[in-house]
Amino acid sequence: MHINTKNIANIIPIAMVDDLLSISKCGVQSIETNTSINTLIELKKLQFHTPEPKKPGKCHFLHVGQSNNLCPGMNVHGVMTEQVQETTYLGDIIQANGTLMPNYQNTLYKY
Repeated sequence: MHINTKNIANIIPIAMVDDLLSISKCGVQSIETNTSINTLIELKKLQFHTPEPKKPGKCHFLHVGQSNNLCPGMNVHGVMTEQVQETTYLGDIIQANGTLMPNYQNTLYKY
């Protein structure tokens, strides 16, 4: 699935060895993206979301921007994933409010 962001770039789901990252707009596109991700997971027989008592699941989603009733939650293997306000991906901190300040602060403290 290709998503055109502000008519600048197409963003496709990114699959690593044991990670999957995707970006989509709220509404029908997010449902299509969630379906595509679940299809990839099932075709490759991967176990991404195995919730255990007192232990958070490995999958989550981050909603950037204003709240939107058209943006449904995401699910993996039929289980709803947790919505988070912040996550770390490949060493970068991604926040729902869109700020990059934590990345700058981490870089400044390293040097």
